[in-house]
Amino acid sequence: SGLDSVGFFPTEPLIVGEVQNDSPASRAGFVPGDEILEIDGVSLPSAWSFREAMQKLNGKNADVLVRRDKAVLHLAAAAAYNEKEKVWQVGLIFHQDILETSLPPRQALKASWHVNTGIIKTSSSFIRGLFAGTSSPTLMAGPIRIAKMSGEVAQLGALQLLAFAALISTSLGFMNFLPIPALDGGVMLVLLIEMVLRRDFGLRFKIALQYAGTACILFLAAFAIINDLGVSELFFPMLILGIICFLLFRFGARILKRKNE
Repeated sequence: SGLDSVGFFPTEPLIVGEVQNDSPASRAGFVPGDEILEIDGVSLPSAWSFREAMQKLNGKNADVLVRRDKAVLHLAAAAAYNEKEKVWQVGLIFHQDILETSLPPRQALKASWHVNTGIIKTSSSFIRGLFAGTSSPTLMAGPIRIAKMSGEVAQLGALQLLAFAALISTSLGFMNFLPIPALDGGVMLVLLIEMVLRRDFGLRFKIALQYAGTACILFLAAFAIINDLGVSELFFPMLILGIICFLLFRFGARILKRKNE
């Protein structure tokens, strides 16, 4: 699940709750109640790690070790690629029960480091996938979807809500270090280039970069909100309308400035 926290390390027993009809999982022989123990000899602590393992296999057959009642079985499963979501899917839905294990401070910090680096790696791979065409932009969540998810997580308890807040905070911190001019990462990049070249780019150039960066952020925010509302077909008409309004605003501001002069 990725919702881990310092002091407590939630793990999910991989108990199959539902097997989707006509899916790779149903053809492989999975049934509700199966507990997945390993994939290709590697133990899995959570549903999130299971999904990550299947993504890395890219549709290749995996040897899945399953406990069914008192028997231990080997099932061969291969994920199918979902063109719409841009992900490999098996067709399993797991139970959402979470076991909380108390950890001493040293192990808690180690677990926290592992989880947070995993969040950063997942975010970076998603961004790379957007440019490579392997990640679906429809998976981007805006404030509406995040608020809805927060409400769902809050029903699980205060600890899960705190962990979800930490997950969002880590993701936003990572995004802030992206080399976009309006963000801290963009500012640091400009300062680094200036240090290497030993020259100042000038105030007008930096202001132009800030405008460009702000436009990128507003573009992404608008896209995410439209995704949340489920009206993605209106995105490009609204984008064109926004560009026209922006140009009209700039044109009107220049006319007023000339009149004042």
